[in-house]
Amino acid sequence: MKIKLAGDLEKALLRAIAEGVCPPDIVSVEELSKLAKQVYESVCYLFKHHARAPLTPTAILLTAQSLFGVDKEQFKVYLKSFAGLGVGDEVVSILKAAREKTLLVRLINEAGTQLAKGVLDVGEISKLVEKNITGGSKPAAMSLSVVLQEPWRRWRRPAGPIVPR
Repeated sequence: MKIKLAGDLEKALLRAIAEGVCPPDIVSVEELSKLAKQVYESVCYLFKHHARAPLTPTAILLTAQSLFGVDKEQFKVYLKSFAGLGVGDEVVSILKAAREKTLLVRLINEAGTQLAKGVLDVGEISKLVEKNITGGSKPAAMSLSVVLQEPWRRWRRPAGPIVPR
């Protein structure tokens, strides 16, 4: 589920990613502010080009300047604001809690809307929960025929002795 992250949580997550505490895919670009997106994209670029954690603020700054043409002074100030945030594995738990809280608010709002209309739409509620479980990128469950569609077509009937009926 995509949420707008609080400023300090956003910075803590970015620092954790840059330090190698958690993987970059823990957060989505849509959840980040403009400067945070530039930091995130810079960090991802460095990792894709075989840089190793922990990444230095200078490396992130130089990458952001090269890729996005960021204002050096403004970006430096933003990167320095990360220094006061100690990060560890707990940042992932905090992100999960923030996403769950957002889900609860959305569920309550959807239930209130349905209550006002006098109609129960379990499908809408299920969609909200499924988006939270899968991140909204893919369905939580797929039918076997969809998963095996291609290989299924290539299978031949078993060859062997004919069994009389």
